[in-house]
Amino acid sequence: MKLSSYNIVIPYKDNKYLLFNTISSAFALVDSSQYVSTNEDLIKGGFLVSDDCNELLLHQYRYLSSLFLSNKLNLTIATTMNCNFACPYCFEDGNKKGMAMQADVIDAINTFLSTKKNKPISITWFGGEPFLNWKAIDSISRFLIDNNIQFQSNAITNGSLLPKEIILKLDLYHIKWIQVTLDGPRNIHNKKRFYKNGKGSYDIIISNIGNVLKYSQCDVIIRVNLDKTNINDYSTLKDEINQIFGQSIKNKRLRLWPNYVRDRTSFDICSNCLSPEEYYDFETTESDYRPKIPSIVGPCPFRSMSSFCIAPDGEIYKCWEQLGNHLHGVGNIVTGRLNLYRQADYALSALPFDNEKCVNCKILPICGGGCSIDARKNTLEDQNINLCPIEKERLNDILIQYYEKNYV
Repeated sequence: MKLSSYNIVIPYKDNKYLLFNTISSAFALVDSSQYVSTNEDLIKGGFLVSDDCNELLLHQYRYLSSLFLSNKLNLTIATTMNCNFACPYCFEDGNKKGMAMQADVIDAINTFLSTKKNKPISITWFGGEPFLNWKAIDSISRFLIDNNIQFQSNAITNGSLLPKEIILKLDLYHIKWIQVTLDGPRNIHNKKRFYKNGKGSYDIIISNIGNVLKYSQCDVIIRVNLDKTNINDYSTLKDEINQIFGQSIKNKRLRLWPNYVRDRTSFDICSNCLSPEEYYDFETTESDYRPKIPSIVGPCPFRSMSSFCIAPDGEIYKCWEQLGNHLHGVGNIVTGRLNLYRQADYALSALPFDNEKCVNCKILPICGGGCSIDARKNTLEDQNINLCPIEKERLNDILIQYYEKNYV
């Protein structure tokens, strides 16, 4: 037997070790003397493996196997690239062509989905602002229901276009949750997420969230995009949301999801972006922070053969960051054109197993090699984007916090 190459070993109190194996997700506290023995529990947890075990090959096999799974279908459907907001950090800004999905694209999507009726179908309604083109959501959902095609869906929306007549159809159209964005309490949010005429959007979003919770079974995720200008206002927003929607939070129908604005497009105020380190420090000091054992990460939708994004003009993409940029399209739902070469290139080029740094890294199974698009830029465009997550350098802290929160 030999020690696994994926063991994270943390000296702990009283001559003990905290052990975490990133390829098996096993977690244990052992005496230091046990770690070098042929302890059956350590073998069972993957901390000890046979001398001839090639763990990297095993992980690669699992990763590539999941890449080619085709037993389900995940679609992101952008009903329009139009938006009634003018958020300054919008990553789509350069790709907005002012288009809305027309009948020929809707019909092509319906035809395509009818060929996948024997698979679980999951749809994310996206944009622009997807509810600006409710007709597309209505048409596709009705087709699926009328043809007894099982599906579930969710929506990424700015939360401003949810009149009661739409809310009353959320359950009928299998929309299980919606994600809306509030970037702070009213005075802060209205400076960051506003209509094209400059009017703030906080009050209408709060009102619509209340109506969704009242008139439907749909859950609500409130995303809070944080940067240097609003990170200190998060606690105020959290208190406000607790005061307004406390019962829905207790019932687990509503939750806040803080995240940080990433500079993906070099927008005008990207200097306000938080670094991963700054956001991690914020996140771990929040009162409701709960450290978690990291889990194994498979291929992202960009590589997966079961995930696609469909733009309003019918162009097919592999990542919603690329929606509207025809240079990255892999086909068109209306014409039936499909570029298998490009799909294969996206799936198999710049894999983490081609990166020497990733291959020799203990956290590869729980990291996945970072953003696939960034990995391609590093490999094909000779860029130097850091692919490593902040958790790599903070993993020991996370594991100690997890143990002490749950077992001490």
